[in-house]
Amino acid sequence: RREPTAVREAASPVLVKAHPQVRSQVQFEPHAAREVHVVAAAPVREATPQEEPLARRSERQQTSTPREALERDLTEPEKVQYSDLEFVENLGSGEFGQVIRGFYRGSEVAIK
Repeated sequence: RREPTAVREAASPVLVKAHPQVRSQVQFEPHAAREVHVVAAAPVREATPQEEPLARRSERQQTSTPREALERDLTEPEKVQYSDLEFVENLGSGEFGQVIRGFYRGSEVAIK
């Protein structure tokens, strides 16, 4: 177990009233006539093995997929010139139309 870290912050006796559990860890030092400085020691706790996966999962949920990141950066749809497309082969077709493998400005794409 690590030793508590001392923290110095300006506060009033209201802090101790609101959080009586810290009374044993707080020492009041008068600074001026109406001002009080509090020196508090809070224990530092390591994450347990059960909590670590939750932290990683939380980080993962905050990150976006490449598609979401791209969509966030788009302000309006890009207009594609037909002459910039090179059609290579039919990949398939269905109820919503054909999908063709091709190239757009040198990058391989699926064209619908």
